[in-house]
Amino acid sequence: MKKVKIISRLLCIILWIHSLLSSGGTVFATEEVVGNTTAIETMTSSFSEKTEKEMVGELLETVESSSEIFSNSESEIISESRDPIEEQLSNIIAEGEYGSVVWKVTKDGILTLEEGILPNIEKGHQTQSPWIDFSEIIQNIDIRGVITSTDFGAESLFSGLTNLKKINNLNKIDLSEARSIRHLFSFTNIQQLYLPGCDVSRVEDFAFVFKGLNLKGLDLSNWYFSKDKNLENIFDDVKPE
Repeated sequence: MKKVKIISRLLCIILWIHSLLSSGGTVFATEEVVGNTTAIETMTSSFSEKTEKEMVGELLETVESSSEIFSNSESEIISESRDPIEEQLSNIIAEGEYGSVVWKVTKDGILTLEEGILPNIEKGHQTQSPWIDFSEIIQNIDIRGVITSTDFGAESLFSGLTNLKKINNLNKIDLSEARSIRHLFSFTNIQQLYLPGCDVSRVEDFAFVFKGLNLKGLDLSNWYFSKDKNLENIFDDVKPE
């Protein structure tokens, strides 16, 4: 709006100059306070010697310069006033719900999981991570609240996320109601897993949980494995470092 007003005023000045020069008038008065007489006469002389075309040209240059200044200023204002929420939304690649767990994947390679309950699915139904389509992007998982597993909801939860290196707040996954956690961490790039406080007393199927991992650290100190549990290939292809 300011830019339009200034340009309008400059155009009015151009028309005014045209009117004065057409009628033989002068742009500036030559009689002023005695102390400033010389300077004013010089200015008058300078403008009087200019043609209408030259003066209009100079004013048009001023209009273009003003337009550029205001254009840059408007861009800066838009940039500075961008809503932080818009910034966050523009960083999201995908989002949704798994069971009642709200999730989102962002451009910086983070999968964020909010508090909720995993879906009540049939045994063996989930054979790879529900976020497998983003396996090339996801490097870290940030668990924001307690995630409760159903009987088979934790099966293959992170399986196949080949670039996954770290899970923050892994202790917030509640497996106390889970009957199977097969393939839970298989084929990821996780190198350290510390799960001493994880309640797996009800779990019957541990098959392939750590399959294909290159582990530097693993703590299962409170896990109890009885003979009636399925431990098939639980450490298959694990390469301790």
